[in-house]
Amino acid sequence: MLRTLRADVREGMAYVWGHPVLRSIAVTSAVVNLFASTALAQIVLYAKRQLSASDGEVSFLIAAGAGGVVLVSLVTSRLRRFPLGRVLVVSVALNGITILGMGLTSNYVVAVVLWAINNAMTVLFSINTMTLRQQIVPDRLLGRVMTVSLVLAWSVIPVGALAGGFVVARTSIGPVLIAIGVVIVVTSAVAAGSALGRARAVPDEPGGDRDDQAVDGRVEAR
Repeated sequence: MLRTLRADVREGMAYVWGHPVLRSIAVTSAVVNLFASTALAQIVLYAKRQLSASDGEVSFLIAAGAGGVVLVSLVTSRLRRFPLGRVLVVSVALNGITILGMGLTSNYVVAVVLWAINNAMTVLFSINTMTLRQQIVPDRLLGRVMTVSLVLAWSVIPVGALAGGFVVARTSIGPVLIAIGVVIVVTSAVAAGSALGRARAVPDEPGGDRDDQAVDGRVEAR
């Protein structure tokens, strides 16, 4: 059983790393999660120290993040008119810009708006990358690819949160958020020039298993 599990993991990893779009998603997700996890882990400290927020204001700030998720869910379907790769790259860029803005501001209202947008962009990226994987991965490999992709993306979160905590303890939250925002914006620029930035989802042909490939970054089915 263990041998079968290892074979499944290797097959899923090989497919992700061998597919230019999936590989770009995996790398982009890992980098963003590694750095952005600090913003989430330190949100209360940020609110208290930089915004001088009360307990109630801290609660509202956190709730604003959930509000941003709800709002983006209402407009996601309208974004289908845009190339999927562009939506993904812009969502990453806005994720970094909002974190950068939070590091620069001490205005509570501005921070609430930025945090709501940040959470919305995080979910927008996650939903669309999930959809993209489902469109381009053959049915028999979908479970393995999804599992490997999520492990690659999420396993760095505790590492990033822990490392970010050590850095914040020795400096202050504002400059750390600014640095994180810059890193994520640069990551979005790199992603824009990769297969991910050029990806355009093409509906599957009816019937049969999928055997998809990326040609010049464009997701095609045959």
